[in-house]
Amino acid sequence: MNAVVILTEALARGGKVVWDPPDRPRLLAPPRLHQAIKADRGTVKEILRRAATFREQARTPGPWPYLTLPGVEGDGCISCGVPLSPGQRYRCPVCELAVKLALEEIP
Repeated sequence: MNAVVILTEALARGGKVVWDPPDRPRLLAPPRLHQAIKADRGTVKEILRRAATFREQARTPGPWPYLTLPGVEGDGCISCGVPLSPGQRYRCPVCELAVKLALEEIP
């Protein structure tokens, strides 16, 4: 299973992201998904890292932010620049999930 699917499933089954500290979010997931998460830990951590970056941008006063990683340029994903697959419109699946996490329950 890929990390986006695993993380989405964990959240759908009652998991949650803890934003304490805000720049290092943690995932609390149902125990039965721990092994799957560990198997793709690097990508899960990257999704949470991107979510923290995007969350900080979303909390900054001003016009609606694009939510991009620093230094990103290119014609692909507007957040990270990676080429998009057919059917993907603006963001890759990793950034799409990171944006969703970042925008949920912003204090």
